[in-house]
Amino acid sequence: MSWLDNEHSLPVLWERIKKLIKLHTDNKENPHGVTKAQVGLGSVDNTADKDKKVAEATKATQDGAGNVITDTYLKKTDSTGFTNTKVKGAAETEYHTGNVNITPANIGITVVNNTADQNKKVAEATKATQDGDGNVIADTYLKKTDAESGYTNTSVKGSAETTYRTGEVNITPENLGITVVNNTKDSVKKVAEATKATQDGAGNVITDTYLKKVDAPSSSGQEVYSEEITLKSSSWSSNTMTIAPSHVTATNTVIAKPPYGYEDAYSSAGIKVTEQGAKSLKLTCDTPPASDINVVIITIT
Repeated sequence: MSWLDNEHSLPVLWERIKKLIKLHTDNKENPHGVTKAQVGLGSVDNTADKDKKVAEATKATQDGAGNVITDTYLKKTDSTGFTNTKVKGAAETEYHTGNVNITPANIGITVVNNTADQNKKVAEATKATQDGDGNVIADTYLKKTDAESGYTNTSVKGSAETTYRTGEVNITPENLGITVVNNTKDSVKKVAEATKATQDGAGNVITDTYLKKVDAPSSSGQEVYSEEITLKSSSWSSNTMTIAPSHVTATNTVIAKPPYGYEDAYSSAGIKVTEQGAKSLKLTCDTPPASDINVVIITIT
């Protein structure tokens, strides 16, 4: 070891070796010529991100959350005709978009409990003051405790009914069997609408028992005959009609008049006698009547 001088001593050599190692490790110029393929990056281009060409990049098929883009998003070009719906509750002032959760409070329901009717506590409910029809309960219904102390449950029916009714019972004429009586004073009743009597007060048939005044012999010895004839509406021809009363002659006195109930129709038609002969009367009219009209022919001989 004597041949080693101080310049070549081990410590000095070790320091020189360390310096050489540091110089090698600090050399960033790839002194060994290592390639990108040797380190598994053969397909990587040495290009800054800002200089990369997007057209050459692989297109993303998912968003950052892993959702498939084509299934999750709508292209702007495909949005024609879509309405951007906004939602708000009746008690809100601002509209919401996206996945909107509407709660009872949003529509102003803040005091309603989500409880089935069968589970509601009656003790906590507000007591009703009216029934379903709006009737005040205290004015309309009788408490059972009051009904048991002197009240009688009255049922009512009309004489023509078979079932008794309770509550507010309305009795009508029909309930009493009165179906053909009009609520009219006798002083204003129309005689024309009354049924004509066929018998007198004793039950005698009027036509068999009594003689009409016009048919009674006159004090001057003249005879008067009365005959009622129906003028058929179909028998008018050119506003004329010929009838055949039994007692008419060419010279006796003839009076033609409508019986009760035909006055208006007879007058409206303008019917009159224009010629007479043996058992023959010619009648004329202004307007042929649309229905049959009766006429009484009074003959004085």
